[in-house]
Amino acid sequence: MPSHDPQLRQIRASAGSGKTYELTTSFLKHLSGAAEAGGGSFSGCSAVHSGPHGWPEILAVTFTNRAAAEMQERIIGRLKDTALGTDKPAPGWTREQARRWVGIILRRYGALNVRTIDSLLHLIVRLTALELDLPPDFEPVFATDEAIAPLLDSLLEQSRRDERLHSLLEEACRNVFFHSPRQSFLAGKSLREQVMEVLLPVMEARETPLAHPSEIADRLGALIRNLRDAAENLLFLLTEEKLAVSKHLLNALDACRKNPPKNLPPKSTMWDKGSLDECLNKASKGKASDKSLSAFGELQDAVQKLKSDGELLRRAQTVMPFVELARELSGQVPDFLKREGAVPAAFVPRLARQVLSGDYGVPEAFCRLGTSLTHILVDEFQDTSREQWEAIHPLVLEALSRGGSLTWVGDVKQAIYGWRGGDATLFDEVRSDAELCAVAPEPRVDILPTNWRSCRTIVETNNTLFRQLSETATAKAVLSAMLPKDTPSALLAAILEEGAQLLKEGFAGSEQNVAPDKAEGFLRLQRVYGDKSEDLDEEVRERLLGCVQEVVSRRPWGDVTVLVRSNGKAAQVAGWLMEEGIPVVTDNSFLLAEHPLVEQITALLTFLDSPRNDLAFWTFLSGRQMLLPLIPLSEQALEDWAAARRTSERRNMPLFMAFREDFPDIWRKWIAPFHADAGLLTPYDVTREALGRLDIWSRYPDEAAFVRRFLEIIHVAEGQGYGSLSSFLDYWNKHGQQEKAPMPETLDAVRVMTMHKSKGLQFPVVIVPWHNFSQRVDSPAVETHVDGLTVLAPRSPASGYAHYKAIADNAREALHLLYVAWTRAEEELHAFLTETSSSRNASGLGSGLNVLLGALPMTKETFETGTPPFVRPAEQAREPKTMRDGKAVAEELALIEPESIPAGQTNERWRPMHWLPRLRIFRNPLEEFSFTQKRRGTFAHHCLACLQTAGQLTGHPEEDARQAFKQGLRTFPLPIRDPETVEHEIVEMLAWYAALPEAGEWLRYGTPEQEIVDESGELYRSDLVVDDGKRITVVEYKTGAPTPAHEIQLQRYMRLISKAAPRPVRGVLVYLDLKRLDYKQLQT
Repeated sequence: MPSHDPQLRQIRASAGSGKTYELTTSFLKHLSGAAEAGGGSFSGCSAVHSGPHGWPEILAVTFTNRAAAEMQERIIGRLKDTALGTDKPAPGWTREQARRWVGIILRRYGALNVRTIDSLLHLIVRLTALELDLPPDFEPVFATDEAIAPLLDSLLEQSRRDERLHSLLEEACRNVFFHSPRQSFLAGKSLREQVMEVLLPVMEARETPLAHPSEIADRLGALIRNLRDAAENLLFLLTEEKLAVSKHLLNALDACRKNPPKNLPPKSTMWDKGSLDECLNKASKGKASDKSLSAFGELQDAVQKLKSDGELLRRAQTVMPFVELARELSGQVPDFLKREGAVPAAFVPRLARQVLSGDYGVPEAFCRLGTSLTHILVDEFQDTSREQWEAIHPLVLEALSRGGSLTWVGDVKQAIYGWRGGDATLFDEVRSDAELCAVAPEPRVDILPTNWRSCRTIVETNNTLFRQLSETATAKAVLSAMLPKDTPSALLAAILEEGAQLLKEGFAGSEQNVAPDKAEGFLRLQRVYGDKSEDLDEEVRERLLGCVQEVVSRRPWGDVTVLVRSNGKAAQVAGWLMEEGIPVVTDNSFLLAEHPLVEQITALLTFLDSPRNDLAFWTFLSGRQMLLPLIPLSEQALEDWAAARRTSERRNMPLFMAFREDFPDIWRKWIAPFHADAGLLTPYDVTREALGRLDIWSRYPDEAAFVRRFLEIIHVAEGQGYGSLSSFLDYWNKHGQQEKAPMPETLDAVRVMTMHKSKGLQFPVVIVPWHNFSQRVDSPAVETHVDGLTVLAPRSPASGYAHYKAIADNAREALHLLYVAWTRAEEELHAFLTETSSSRNASGLGSGLNVLLGALPMTKETFETGTPPFVRPAEQAREPKTMRDGKAVAEELALIEPESIPAGQTNERWRPMHWLPRLRIFRNPLEEFSFTQKRRGTFAHHCLACLQTAGQLTGHPEEDARQAFKQGLRTFPLPIRDPETVEHEIVEMLAWYAALPEAGEWLRYGTPEQEIVDESGELYRSDLVVDDGKRITVVEYKTGAPTPAHEIQLQRYMRLISKAAPRPVRGVLVYLDLKRLDYKQLQT
C-alpha cells in the first residue's frame, strides 16, 4: 500500500519568485523517496502497487521544450552540486545519496520524465494509435490547414462531377463575391481560408443540427418583411388619422419602405423615442389613437429585432456556405488522416482524452508507457488549455488514488496565452475539483513571497502599481477605462463585476518582498506624446536611441533588451538601432531564409532546377557574398549589362544564355560545371560542392552556423524523400521560412523581442517603448442561437454579452502582458508612457495604465526612482555594415583553387562530385554491361547536351565535337566500353551537327530538355526547344532509322507548345546516324 496520503498542492509564484527552483525542489523531494531499482525497469502493468514509487513515475510537465531542458539541467545540476558539496544541499539529500543518483539518472537519462504537455499527449496517442484507427507512425502537423489542404483540394475537384458539391461550391463563391470584404475576383484563396476557419467549430458541433443557408435567408427575409409591413401600417394609420408627423419620422418610414435589404433598418433617432407622441408635431400631440401608438411600438420591435437577430443572421450568411463545405470535409477527415499518416496537433488533446477516459484507459496507458505515474508536477499551469487539462485529468486522478500527488505551479498575473487556448481560471478551479478533492480533500496552497530577480526600486514600484488591482473599485475603474465607450450599459455592470473579480483574485497577494542584499536599482517612466501615430513613432525613436546611448555609457550592449508588443514593432526598433550602427539582434535575425548566403544558395538551386528562371539566376549571379566578388565584373558593370540586354534584340532570350554568350570564360569556370551535372546531383551535393568551389567556409567563417544549419535541413529533407532539386525547393518554400540558426549564448548586442517571447526570461536592463496599444478582438465563428435557428456566426457586437466579455478578457490579458514586461528587469527599467491625440481618450491599455499611475508621485512628465548603476561602458557603436568592394575581393580570391581539386587537374576542368565513382549514379547491376543501341543513343543525347552547355561554337566543328565528347565521357553516369571506337562514331555525328547552318542559332536560343505539361498535368520533355523571338522550333534528336512514332511524338510536342505560345511553331527531326534533317509543319 502507498505510504503517503494523496496531496493536491498549488504554488502561487509571482514574477522572479523562484518557481523553477521550487518545482525542482519538489521533484527532488519525490526523487529522494523513490526506489533506485539499480537501473531496472518499472512496469506500468502491475495491478497492485506497493512499496516506494519508481523514479520514472515522477512526471514534470512544462509549457515549452526550452523549459523542459532547463528543468532537466536544474535537476542534474543540483544533484551534482550536492554530491560535490559546492552548494547548499537539496533538502533531505546527502552527498553520498546525490552521487549515487547522478549515476542512476545518467545511465537511464531517457527515463527522466520531464516533458511538455504536448509531447505527453502525443506519446499517449501514438502508443494507442491502432485503437484510434491511426497509423502508429503518424506525423503531427501543427498547421491544421496545411494537413487538410489536400483533402479540400480533392473535394473541390470532385465538385466538377458532383452536382450537389458543385452547387455548394457555387454558393460559397457567390458568398465570397457578395459578403467578403476582400476586393478581389480570385475566390480560391479566400474560400480555402474560410473553410479551414470553420472546420474545427463544425467538427466540434457535428451532433448539433446547424441551419441551412436557405433557412437563414428565409428567416432574414421574414424579419425584413416584418419591418416593411410595420412601416407601411404605421404610415397608413398616420395618414388616416391626419396626424402632423415629424419630418425625421417620415424620412425613416420612407427608408424602411424603399431601402434595399442590406441598408435596413435605417439609422434614425426616431427608433429610440419613448412613444409616438414624441415624433408628432405640436398640433397633433395627444391625438394619436391606441392603434397608432401600438403600431409605432410594433415598428420599434421590428427595428430592434432586425438590429439584433438580423445582424447575427447576416453575419451567419457570411460563413454558412463555407460551413456546408466544411461539413462535407469533416466527414472525410478521419479516413484522410489515416491514409496520409498525419494528425493535426489541435486534434491530439481530444484523442488523448478519448483514450484515457475509457473504462480501462489509464491502466492500459500506463502499461503501454512502460511505467505508471505517481507524482505529477505541472509548470505554467495558467497557460494550460481546458482541453489539455481534461485530457490529463484521468492521469492525475489515478496518481492520487495511488497515494501520489499533483503539484501545479503558476501565476495568473502572467496568463498571456488566452489567444492560444490558455484558460487561467483553471488555476484555481483545480482546488475545487470534486473528483480530485474526493481523493485528496485538503488542497494545500503555498505562496512564494520573495522576488529574487529585480532590484528594490523595481519591485517596490511594481508592488505599488499592481497591488491596486486586488481592490475591486480600482479593478473596475481600470477595466472601465479599457472597454469600448459604446459598451451597452445593460451589459457593462455584469462584465465589470466579473472582470474585476477575476483581476482581484489574480492580483491578490501580488505584493512581493525584496530579496536580501539586492541593490537599489533604477526605474524611469516618461510620458511621450505625438499628434498622430507617425509623430509618436518619431518621438519614440529619438527617446529610445537617447536612452540606449545613455545606458550603454554605463554597461555593455548585451545588457539591454527592448520589449515590444508585435513582430512588426520589433523590426521597426531593430531598423532604428541598425541605422545608428548599434549591434542588435531579434528573433528574426537568425532566420535562415533571410540570410544572404542562404538566399543565394537557394537561388543557385532554383536556377539549376529551372534554368529559364531569370530571377533565380540573377540573384545568384549578382549576390554580393557568393559569386560576384570572384568574377572580373563590378556590381555596376553587371547591372549595366543587364539593362542593355533588356533593350537589345536578345531581350526574350533567357538570362543565363545571354550571360553564357557574353561572358563564356566566367560561365565555363564558375557556372557550367553545376549546370551540366544538375540532373545527376542531389540538393545536398550541389550545396556542399558550391560552398567548397566558392570558398565560402574560409571567406565567411562567422556565418558558418547559418550555412551548416541549412545543410542540416537539406540532409533531413533528403532523408524524408525530398531528394531532387525540385522536391527540396518545394519543401523549403513550404517549411523553411521559419527555420533559424542557433543563437550564440554570448552575444554583445541589444536584444529586441516581443513581450510574449520574454516570458520566463530576465534581463539586466529593460526598455518598453510603447504602451498605447488598443485591444485586439478576434471574431471567430461561434455557435449561436438566433430566432429558433442554430448557426455559426462571427462574434460581433450583435452577439451581445459574449462579444463584450471577449473584449474584457483581452483587456485583462493586456494587463497581464504589462505585468510580464515590467517584471523582466533585474537592475533597470525604462518605460515610455505613449499617447496620441486619438488614444488619449480611447479605450486600451494606455487608459487603464493611467488609472494605476495615479498611485505614483509623478512630477510633470517623468517618474524616477533609484540610482543608475555603473558596470562598464559598451564598445563604441559600429558603423553600419557595408559590403566590400567586389574588385578588391576578386583580386584576393581570383587565383583560388579549391582544395578538393586533385593535383594536376586545373580549375577549368573542375566538376562537382568529381571524386565520387561515376557508377554510383543510376547503376543497374542487372543491365548488360555492353554498349547497347539504347545506351549509345542515350550517350549521343548526353554529348549533344554537353555541346549545348558550351554555349557557342568556335567555327571548328570537329574540335567542338571532340570537346563535347570528352566532357560527355567524363560526366556520363554509365560505363562506356571501348571509348576509342565510340569516340569515332560520336565525334563524327557531333561534327556534322555542329557544322549545320542552324546549329549556331539552336545553341544560342535553345533550351535543352524543355519540360512541357499538357491539360491533364502529364509531363513531357523535348530534346531542344528554340525560341528566337519570332518562331519556336522543336528539335528531336534520333539515332537509327526513322519510324512513324518519331513524327507522332514531335507533333504532340508542337501542338502543346502552340497552345501556350502566340508565335508560329515548327518541328525538326535530327537523324544523327543518317545525317539528315526532316522539317515538319504543325498538323491541325
